[in-house]
Amino acid sequence: MCSNVCGGPRQERGCGMQTRRQSRLEVSIDFGLSLLVNLGVQMLFYGRLATWGRSSAFAVLVLGLALPRRYITRRGFNKLVPPGGQQSRWHSWLEVGVDTVVGIVVAFLLQWLFYGPAATWGKAGGLTMCLYAITMVRRYILRRIFEAWGKRQAQPWRTSRLLRHPPAPEPTA
Repeated sequence: MCSNVCGGPRQERGCGMQTRRQSRLEVSIDFGLSLLVNLGVQMLFYGRLATWGRSSAFAVLVLGLALPRRYITRRGFNKLVPPGGQQSRWHSWLEVGVDTVVGIVVAFLLQWLFYGPAATWGKAGGLTMCLYAITMVRRYILRRIFEAWGKRQAQPWRTSRLLRHPPAPEPTA
Protein backbone atom coordinates (compact mmCIF):
# COMPACT_ATOMS: atom_id res chain seq x y z
CA MET A 1 0.00 0.00 0.00
CA CYS A 2 1.24 3.51 -0.79
CA SER A 3 1.65 6.19 1.79
CA ASN A 4 0.08 9.62 1.52
CA VAL A 5 3.12 10.76 -0.48
CA CYS A 6 1.34 9.26 -3.52
CA GLY A 7 -1.98 10.93 -2.84
CA GLY A 8 -3.47 8.45 -0.39
CA PRO A 9 -3.80 4.70 -0.01
CA ARG A 10 -3.94 2.87 -3.32
CA GLN A 11 -3.73 -0.85 -2.89
CA GLU A 12 -4.47 -1.83 -6.49
CA ARG A 13 -1.58 0.01 -8.20
CA GLY A 14 1.90 1.33 -7.50
CA CYS A 15 2.83 4.82 -6.38
CA GLY A 16 3.89 6.02 -9.85
CA MET A 17 0.32 5.90 -11.17
CA GLN A 18 -1.68 9.08 -11.61
CA THR A 19 -4.43 9.61 -9.03
CA ARG A 20 -8.05 10.14 -10.03
CA ARG A 21 -7.78 13.75 -8.86
CA GLN A 22 -4.75 14.30 -11.10
CA SER A 23 -6.57 12.68 -14.04
CA ARG A 24 -9.57 14.98 -13.54
CA LEU A 25 -7.31 18.04 -13.27
CA GLU A 26 -5.34 17.10 -16.40
CA VAL A 27 -8.50 16.53 -18.42
CA SER A 28 -10.09 19.76 -17.13
CA ILE A 29 -7.07 21.87 -18.11
CA ASP A 30 -7.11 20.20 -21.51
CA PHE A 31 -10.83 21.02 -21.86
CA GLY A 32 -10.34 24.74 -21.15
CA LEU A 33 -7.50 25.05 -23.65
CA SER A 34 -9.50 23.06 -26.20
CA LEU A 35 -12.46 25.42 -25.97
CA LEU A 36 -10.35 28.47 -26.76
CA VAL A 37 -8.54 26.78 -29.66
CA ASN A 38 -11.76 25.31 -31.08
CA LEU A 39 -13.57 28.65 -31.27
CA GLY A 40 -10.60 30.37 -32.91
CA VAL A 41 -10.01 27.67 -35.51
CA GLN A 42 -13.71 27.51 -36.48
CA MET A 43 -13.69 31.24 -37.14
CA LEU A 44 -10.57 30.82 -39.26
CA PHE A 45 -12.05 28.06 -41.44
CA TYR A 46 -15.73 29.00 -41.67
CA GLY A 47 -15.54 32.79 -41.46
CA ARG A 48 -19.01 34.36 -41.29
CA LEU A 49 -20.72 30.99 -40.99
CA ALA A 50 -18.99 30.55 -37.65
CA THR A 51 -21.50 32.66 -35.74
CA TRP A 52 -21.15 32.86 -32.00
CA GLY A 53 -24.17 30.57 -31.51
CA ARG A 54 -23.11 27.96 -34.06
CA SER A 55 -19.43 28.00 -33.07
CA SER A 56 -20.06 27.80 -29.36
CA ALA A 57 -22.72 25.07 -29.74
CA PHE A 58 -20.37 23.07 -31.96
CA ALA A 59 -17.43 23.58 -29.58
CA VAL A 60 -19.46 22.70 -26.49
CA LEU A 61 -20.82 19.54 -28.12
CA VAL A 62 -17.44 18.43 -29.52
CA LEU A 63 -15.67 19.18 -26.27
CA GLY A 64 -18.53 17.94 -24.10
CA LEU A 65 -18.19 14.58 -25.79
CA ALA A 66 -14.40 14.80 -25.59
CA LEU A 67 -14.29 15.19 -21.82
CA PRO A 68 -15.73 11.78 -20.92
CA ARG A 69 -13.97 10.18 -23.93
CA ARG A 70 -10.65 11.63 -22.82
CA TYR A 71 -11.13 10.62 -19.18
CA ILE A 72 -12.08 7.05 -20.12
CA THR A 73 -9.06 6.84 -22.44
CA ARG A 74 -6.75 8.22 -19.72
CA ARG A 75 -7.98 5.75 -17.10
CA GLY A 76 -7.90 2.86 -19.59
CA PHE A 77 -4.29 3.54 -20.55
CA ASN A 78 -3.43 4.04 -16.89
CA LYS A 79 -4.43 0.40 -16.30
CA LEU A 80 -1.72 -0.67 -18.76
CA VAL A 81 1.03 0.87 -16.62
CA PRO A 82 2.65 -1.81 -14.44
CA PRO A 83 2.33 -1.35 -10.67
CA GLY A 84 4.92 1.12 -9.45
CA GLY A 85 5.81 2.14 -13.01
CA GLN A 86 5.21 5.23 -15.07
CA GLN A 87 3.94 5.70 -18.58
CA SER A 88 6.69 5.80 -21.21
CA ARG A 89 6.89 8.56 -23.79
CA TRP A 90 5.87 6.10 -26.50
CA HIS A 91 2.88 5.01 -24.40
CA SER A 92 1.89 8.69 -24.01
CA TRP A 93 1.96 9.14 -27.80
CA LEU A 94 -0.07 5.96 -28.31
CA GLU A 95 -2.70 7.11 -25.81
CA VAL A 96 -3.00 10.52 -27.44
CA GLY A 97 -3.10 8.96 -30.93
CA VAL A 98 -5.91 6.52 -30.16
CA ASP A 99 -8.02 9.19 -28.53
CA THR A 100 -7.32 11.61 -31.38
CA VAL A 101 -8.50 9.18 -34.08
CA VAL A 102 -11.81 8.75 -32.26
CA GLY A 103 -12.06 12.54 -31.85
CA ILE A 104 -11.39 13.17 -35.56
CA VAL A 105 -14.29 10.96 -36.59
CA VAL A 106 -16.61 12.75 -34.15
CA ALA A 107 -15.42 16.20 -35.34
CA PHE A 108 -16.06 15.36 -39.01
CA LEU A 109 -19.58 14.15 -38.29
CA LEU A 110 -20.45 17.15 -36.15
CA GLN A 111 -19.12 19.65 -38.71
CA TRP A 112 -21.36 18.15 -41.37
CA LEU A 113 -24.26 18.37 -38.92
CA PHE A 114 -23.60 22.02 -37.93
CA TYR A 115 -22.22 23.54 -41.15
CA GLY A 116 -24.08 21.45 -43.74
CA PRO A 117 -22.87 21.89 -47.35
CA ALA A 118 -20.17 24.36 -46.26
CA ALA A 119 -18.43 21.51 -44.45
CA THR A 120 -16.66 20.17 -47.54
CA TRP A 121 -14.03 17.48 -47.20
CA GLY A 122 -11.39 20.20 -47.52
CA LYS A 123 -12.82 22.52 -44.86
CA ALA A 124 -13.95 19.81 -42.46
CA GLY A 125 -10.67 17.97 -42.95
CA GLY A 126 -8.58 21.11 -42.66
CA LEU A 127 -10.31 22.29 -39.50
CA THR A 128 -10.18 18.84 -37.95
CA MET A 129 -6.53 18.24 -38.82
CA CYS A 130 -5.57 21.70 -37.57
CA LEU A 131 -7.44 21.17 -34.30
CA TYR A 132 -6.01 17.74 -33.75
CA ALA A 133 -2.44 18.61 -34.64
CA ILE A 134 -2.64 21.30 -31.96
CA THR A 135 -4.45 18.86 -29.69
CA MET A 136 -1.84 16.12 -29.98
CA VAL A 137 1.04 18.44 -29.15
CA ARG A 138 -0.89 20.19 -26.35
CA ARG A 139 -2.02 16.91 -24.78
CA TYR A 140 1.40 15.28 -25.08
CA ILE A 141 2.90 18.24 -23.21
CA LEU A 142 0.15 18.07 -20.56
CA ARG A 143 0.62 14.28 -20.25
CA ARG A 144 4.37 14.64 -19.69
CA ILE A 145 3.82 17.46 -17.14
CA PHE A 146 1.40 15.27 -15.17
CA GLU A 147 3.73 12.25 -15.45
CA ALA A 148 6.53 14.36 -13.96
CA TRP A 149 4.18 15.57 -11.22
CA GLY A 150 3.21 11.98 -10.39
CA LYS A 151 6.85 10.93 -10.35
CA ARG A 152 7.78 13.80 -8.02
CA GLN A 153 4.94 12.90 -5.66
CA ALA A 154 6.05 9.26 -5.60
CA GLN A 155 9.53 10.20 -4.40
CA PRO A 156 10.04 10.76 -0.67
CA TRP A 157 10.57 14.36 0.31
CA ARG A 158 14.30 14.83 0.83
CA THR A 159 14.53 18.20 2.52
CA SER A 160 16.17 16.71 5.59
CA ARG A 161 19.43 16.33 3.62
CA LEU A 162 19.22 19.86 2.29
CA LEU A 163 18.54 21.45 5.67
CA ARG A 164 21.10 19.48 7.66
CA HIS A 165 23.93 21.62 9.05
CA PRO A 166 27.50 20.55 8.42
CA PRO A 167 29.20 18.93 11.42
CA ALA A 168 30.82 21.36 13.84
CA PRO A 169 34.61 21.44 13.74
CA GLU A 170 36.39 19.42 16.41
CA PRO A 171 37.70 21.56 19.25
CA THR A 172 41.46 21.82 19.27
CA ALA A 173 43.43 21.40 22.47
